Amino acid sequence: MSAPLRVSILSNYTLDPLKDFLARELEGAGLAGEIRIGPFGAYAQEILNPESAHHRFEPDVTILALAPGPLFGRLLERFWELPAEARRGEVARVVEEIAALLEAQAARGRGVVLVHNFVIPSNPVLGLHDARDPFGERALIAAANAELAAACRKQSGAYLVDVEALAGRIGKDAWTDPKLVFLARMEVARGPIEALARETMRFIRALTGRSRKALVLDLDNTLWGGIIGEDGLSGIRLGDAAPGNAYAAFQRRLLALHRRGVLLAVNSRNNPEDAIEALESHPDMALKPEHFAAMRINWRSKVENMRDIARELNLGLDALAYWDDDPTERERMRALLPEVLTIEVPRDPALYERALAAITDFDALTLTEEDRSRGRMMAEGRARTQARARFETEDDFLQSLDIRATVSAPDAVTLPRFAQLTARTNQFNLTTRRYTEADLARMTQAGMTARGLRVADRFGDEGWVGFALFDRGKDGTRARLDTFLLSCRILGRRIEHAFLAACLEELRAAGVRRVEAAFRPSAKNAICEGFLAEVGFAETGSDEAETSYAIDLSSGSPAIPPHVAFNRDA
Repeated sequence: MSAPLRVSILSNYTLDPLKDFLARELEGAGLAGEIRIGPFGAYAQEILNPESAHHRFEPDVTILALAPGPLFGRLLERFWELPAEARRGEVARVVEEIAALLEAQAARGRGVVLVHNFVIPSNPVLGLHDARDPFGERALIAAANAELAAACRKQSGAYLVDVEALAGRIGKDAWTDPKLVFLARMEVARGPIEALARETMRFIRALTGRSRKALVLDLDNTLWGGIIGEDGLSGIRLGDAAPGNAYAAFQRRLLALHRRGVLLAVNSRNNPEDAIEALESHPDMALKPEHFAAMRINWRSKVENMRDIARELNLGLDALAYWDDDPTERERMRALLPEVLTIEVPRDPALYERALAAITDFDALTLTEEDRSRGRMMAEGRARTQARARFETEDDFLQSLDIRATVSAPDAVTLPRFAQLTARTNQFNLTTRRYTEADLARMTQAGMTARGLRVADRFGDEGWVGFALFDRGKDGTRARLDTFLLSCRILGRRIEHAFLAACLEELRAAGVRRVEAAFRPSAKNAICEGFLAEVGFAETGSDEAETSYAIDLSSGSPAIPPHVAFNRDA
C-alpha cells in the first residue's frame, strides 16, 4: 500500500472545513490522505521554523491560503490617504514576503506548495472612480495576483491556485458569508470551500499521476454535425455558420488539447473510407488524421475498440476518457469499462466547447518539450510498428533502428521533465515514488546520483523518456536504486535494459561495488516485476510491500545490448 498523501493547510483565516471536503475528494480518487490544519495565522512561523509541527509532518502538499485583508490591512484601512506609489510599494512588500516563504519552504521542506491568489473585490471602496484611479483597489489586487504568479513561476515546486477565477465562476457575493467573516474569521463560505477542495484535487491528481492521458472521440455529431455515411462530405455541418461553427469551435479546443500533449483517438461506427475522406478533405476540418494517435473506424463494438486503442497506445484503460454524443453508447461504456472516464456530453453541440474546457482530468503541472511533441512521436511509433513487419527476427529489427541514447544529469531545463516522469509514469516504474522539481533538486544537491535518458532512432527523437535515481552510500562502494522508470512508449526495444546497464557501468567506474534495489508492486506496474532479475540482480528478500534485490559489480557490470549506442553527458 502506498504511503498516505500528507497535506498541510496554512492560512491567515479560518479554513477548517477544507480538511473534511479534501479528505472526501482524496478518498474518491483512491488516495489515502493525512491532513493537518496549522495554527490560525501562524503560517510564517510554521514555514520559517525548521522544527515546526508543519516541517515535522513532512507534507507532500502545502496549501498556503492567505486572504488580502490581514496582509494589506494598513493599505486597505488608509486607502484614501495613500498615493498610488505607496500602494504599489505595499503590494511589492507583501509579495516579497510570500516569495521568501516559498523559498524557505523549498529549502526546508518537501513536496509542492499550492499558493492561493486573491479575490478581486466586486465593490471597491472608490466605487465608479476605482477604474480612473492610478492604482485603485481592483488594480491593486490584480497587480498582486500577477506578481504572485510570477513568484510561483520562479520558485520550483510552487503552483498558483487561481482562487480569483474560481470565485468568479461561483459568484463573488456567494464566495463569502459576511456573518461567518465576522463570527469566525472565515473568509470563504462553506459551499465555495467544497469547490476549493475540488480545485485543489486538480493539482493533486496531476502530482500523483492520476491525470487522463488520452481522449477518445466519436465522429458523427461529435466532430461534425450529421452522419458522414448518409449526408456525404458536402452535407455534414462544419464551418463558420451555425450549427457548424459549434463543431468547428469544439475541434479548435481539441486541437489545443492535442498541443498540450493529450493524445486524441477515434472510436467510431462508420465506413472508414467515408470518415477518412472527411478528415482529410473537408476544408473546415481542423483535425486531420495525423492528429490522432489511434483510429478505430469500423462496425465493431465500441467497447472492444476501446480495449484495442488502449493496447495500441500502451495505456491503461484508466488513462482514457471517452466522448460520444450517443447516450446509449455512453451507458454501455460505463457499464462494461468503468475504468474509462466516460464524459457526459451536452445534448446541444453549442455547449461542447464549454464542456470540454471544464474537464480537469487532463491537467499537468508542467508543459514540456515532450508534451508538445507527443503527437509527432506517436506517428513515428506507428511507422516503427509498420517497419517491424519487414524483418524476420526481433534482433534484426532492433539493429535496423539505429538507436542512439544520451544519459545525462538533470539541469534547469530537464529537471521539470524528470519530475513530470516521476508523477505520470505508472507502468514501467519500479517503485512509483513521486517527486517534484524541488524534491529532485534537493536530493541531487544532497549527493544522490540522478540520470535522465534521451532516445532517438532513424524514425525520430523520442525526447527524455527515462529517469534513474541512486542513493550512494557514505563509503562510496554501495548504492541503492531509489527510482527507475521509462515512458511506456519506449518499451519493447530493450532500452530499459540498456539504460540500467549504462547506469551500473558508470557507478562501477566510480567505485561502487554493490547496488541494492527493490520492486514495489502497484496496481499498474506488473510489467516490470521480473525486470531486475533479467538485468542480473539477485533476489534478497520479500514482504507484502516490496521484493528486494542486489547486484555485485566487483567483477563487472551487465552488458549493454549491442543495438543501443550511448552518448554520456554526466
